[in-house]
Amino acid sequence: MIGRSLAQQFPSADRSCKAGKVVLSVSGLSAGGRLQDVDFEVREGEILGLAGLVGSGRTEVANALFGTQVDTSGEIRIDGKPVKFRSAGEAIKHGVALVPEERSGQGLVLNMNVRENTTLANLRLFRLLSWFPLLSRKKESRSTRSVIRSLAVQTSGIGQLVEFLSGGNQQKVVLGKWLIGRSEVTVFDEPTRGIDVGAKFEIYKLVKQLATQGAAILYIASELEELVGICNRIIVLRNGRSIKELTTSETTVHEVLNYCYGG
Repeated sequence: MIGRSLAQQFPSADRSCKAGKVVLSVSGLSAGGRLQDVDFEVREGEILGLAGLVGSGRTEVANALFGTQVDTSGEIRIDGKPVKFRSAGEAIKHGVALVPEERSGQGLVLNMNVRENTTLANLRLFRLLSWFPLLSRKKESRSTRSVIRSLAVQTSGIGQLVEFLSGGNQQKVVLGKWLIGRSEVTVFDEPTRGIDVGAKFEIYKLVKQLATQGAAILYIASELEELVGICNRIIVLRNGRSIKELTTSETTVHEVLNYCYGG
């Protein structure tokens, strides 16, 4: 039905990381009493996984990086420069994108159409003129159709309301809006939750493709097989702290799980 063997869960690729410069560096990150001195860095072309049990602080890390987590402290550097995000808008301007855990409540506006959702995060790119606050519908439509083609979004057209798309196609729209802006750092928080096995494989391919193109990826997932299957390294969080770094080519799901439980 999905055109491949179910034994092939993840796209085949060279597991060795051909990473470049450090794009994102986090040191002593603490937030809201849930995070305590979390440290990690993500390089150009690398997929860094974030593992941990429910309540370990994974989503708090994502929100802190995207400017939506209050009471944060510590240092965040992008391309070596310290940054402090007080809003999602500031994070976007610095090249940070977030695919949130709850796509229907945080990643999409369900009563808006595919075009509006796809361009929503980068409206400045679609102005009629650089100084003029009105948008060019023609530019929006052209970019949206390009995203639909590249991600194979199954939709009746750019005017279809996203609430009537399947879960997998909704998630593709969430991803597509960040492709337009060419973000340096993309944070994926449970990107395959609630979608079918065929759509999951397509998401994995897209994440791999973004890394190949030089993006720095932070990938959060509850499914440890998923982290070991597509990431280059994994940071394990426990009780809001980063307790272990593992290289996926040298680890197993059981070892990651052991550290999640404090082993």
